[in-house]
Amino acid sequence: ASKRASRENPENAELFILVRSGCKLKKALLVLLHGISVITLVWIGWSVLLAVQKPSIGAYWGYRSGVVYDVDAGHPSSKTFQIGDRIISAGDKSAADLYKLTRNEIDQTIRIDVERDGQLQNLEVQVTSSSFRAILNRIPAFLVALGFWVMGSYVLAFSRARVQSILFFLVSQSAVISLTCGAISTYGPDWTRAGFHCGVLWLGALAVHLHVVFPVKVRKYSPR
Repeated sequence: ASKRASRENPENAELFILVRSGCKLKKALLVLLHGISVITLVWIGWSVLLAVQKPSIGAYWGYRSGVVYDVDAGHPSSKTFQIGDRIISAGDKSAADLYKLTRNEIDQTIRIDVERDGQLQNLEVQVTSSSFRAILNRIPAFLVALGFWVMGSYVLAFSRARVQSILFFLVSQSAVISLTCGAISTYGPDWTRAGFHCGVLWLGALAVHLHVVFPVKVRKYSPR
């Protein structure tokens, strides 16, 4: 019937073509957004894997300052460090570079220069897998990111407020990127720092845009 009407009236034909094109674009957009959702879920999983596999030398220190603020009591080198020590270097590695030790260096022994009570000391520490406590301390950021992912994906899949649901989904995905990149930026690839800043910028811009168009009244269709 629609094809017959379109042949009889050229304007109806053009409208019919536009409607079909619009439906195809909407489907393509939804496929793209759901693809982004899958990619961010894989990204969360990869970030968690990176956090779990991160080695430990038995101490926690400031990324830039190198000052030790806590010691892992269960680590073989826990008694080597003292709170307040300032890590200077480990050979050609700085205090920040020590965060980027890889799992290939587990079970190795390294020497670290630290400043303690104004004196320079050379310590021998063992690189081991992270303790269960250390891993638990890294997990909360990823759980929050997973919560944003679930909310954004759920709203995208089931909300009838299409523009608002897409914006909310993009806000949620930006939050996922910001949280995960921020969590692994000290020991992950260098580009994760840029990812963190980009995620924060996108999160702010999209949140403002969402605030402009939200809330919206959704029409309720009652059965006749």
